[in-house]
This record gives sequence, C-alpha cells and structure tokens, in this order.
Amino acid sequence: MARSRSQEIRREQKKSFYLSEVSGFIARLTQDEELFVSLCLTRAELSPDGHRCTIYGIAMGDPSTDLKVRAALFNTILGKLILYTPSLRAALAKSVSSRYVPELRFAYDAQRAKQERIDSLLAQIERE
Repeated sequence: MARSRSQEIRREQKKSFYLSEVSGFIARLTQDEELFVSLCLTRAELSPDGHRCTIYGIAMGDPSTDLKVRAALFNTILGKLILYTPSLRAALAKSVSSRYVPELRFAYDAQRAKQERIDSLLAQIERE
C-alpha cells in the first residue's frame, strides 16, 4: 500500500530527528573517545516497518585520500561505535516520545565518500 504524503513527511521527520539526536550523542562521546572526532554522520534510513534505523557515516579527512583508506578508518571507528550502540539507543529512548525506539545500525556511506572524492578532483582541476 502506498504511503500518503503526510506519512512520508512524518517518516522523513523521524529520520532527521534520529540523525540529529545520534549526532549530538556522539559529539558528547568525543570527550571520552577521540576516535569519534573524525566521524561524520551523513544520513539515516528507516526500514519499511520502522524497527531498524541505519545511520550512514564517513571518516572525515583529506578527500584526496584513497576511498579504501577512508573506509578502513571508518571500520575502525565502527568497531568502537558498536560498543556504544546500546547506550545510544537508551539515550535516544529518553529523548523520543514514541513507544518504540528502532534498533540502531551504522554503515559506511560509500556514496558520500565517492561524491567528496569527485568534488576534490574537480576542485583540483579548477585550480590548475
């Protein structure tokens, strides 16, 4: 069944809320874990049933760095981030007025990393 416009708007609002809340929580965690300083969360996606929220991110750094190196750095950050996931979900539950809080998953945003790499190359060409 197709979603109505108001349902789509509510869904997008939830995704935006989850992304901003988790970003804020991680910003506070950077005091304890310096590794999170280079983490940039880019977008959130909800599963069709709303039970899982996948938050995509990249490791910040020099855009000219090889994508594989940045992905490896993100995987290192992800290893630590997974340890904090239950705490992040509990903190999210306190800030949400909903009965249910989705399961949080984190993933590398390859799309965004490629986009940054292309932007870097275009800027380099423009300078030359």
